[in-house]
Amino acid sequence: MAKFEERSPITFENEGKKIFGVLHLPIHKSPCPVVFFFHGFAGNKCGSHRIYVNLATALSKIGIASLRIDFRGCGDSEGEIKEMTLESEISDALLACTFIESQPSLDASRLGFIGKSLGGAVAVMTANRYKNVKSIALWAPVFSAQQWKKEWEKAKLKMEKKVAADEAIRINGEIAGEGFVKEMFAMQLDKELAEIESVPLMHIHGEGDTIVGVEHAELFRKHRHQSKGHSHFIRMPHADHDFSIIEMQRQAIEETCQWFKKTL
Repeated sequence: MAKFEERSPITFENEGKKIFGVLHLPIHKSPCPVVFFFHGFAGNKCGSHRIYVNLATALSKIGIASLRIDFRGCGDSEGEIKEMTLESEISDALLACTFIESQPSLDASRLGFIGKSLGGAVAVMTANRYKNVKSIALWAPVFSAQQWKKEWEKAKLKMEKKVAADEAIRINGEIAGEGFVKEMFAMQLDKELAEIESVPLMHIHGEGDTIVGVEHAELFRKHRHQSKGHSHFIRMPHADHDFSIIEMQRQAIEETCQWFKKTL
């Protein structure tokens, strides 16, 4: 197979911490549209089953560049996960957008966001701040923290009883800082979505998702119902949160590639 992309390691610094990423650049097409990846809580730029790598490769084949980074405290990037907040990830993402703007091989006016799980919520909030996003795709995105309210209340009681914070707040085995918890419960994605109602948005959610329940998908649909922008909702009956079944992964990648091909 003929070579169709160049991959380059990239680094930049935010608040004294180095952030590491990978840029996928299609060969023989410049400047080209670009998609920026938002991974989930305590995730990384590769994704489960290397799904982000596979998506970035598929996008390159249709002439769309990709930038995958590890947010601070995740993957190869510097920092600690317990220091991570929604605002810190938004800050990292905005800096990545600035990097994209600086690259002559990338067309920053044709920028798309792809966000999974918590990264979906961060993608929406970043799009509201950046104001120059042309299209968004979300995979099993978080809408609110209400699903975890009981767990947070138990954690709060432990903290009030002077139990170490490291033992009080954990998500999927990873330590979550108190700042992150406060921001999660203050998050108002309905208002964030209203601010980007003209931006085309695709949403994919598996009905077998036990991490971020399908009720989140219904809330996204509800708050995009009156949107001026084009919305496309896909439910996968056999998919889990990480698209572990290879056919579900392939479908998610294919749908996302077609979405960005049409909207960027």
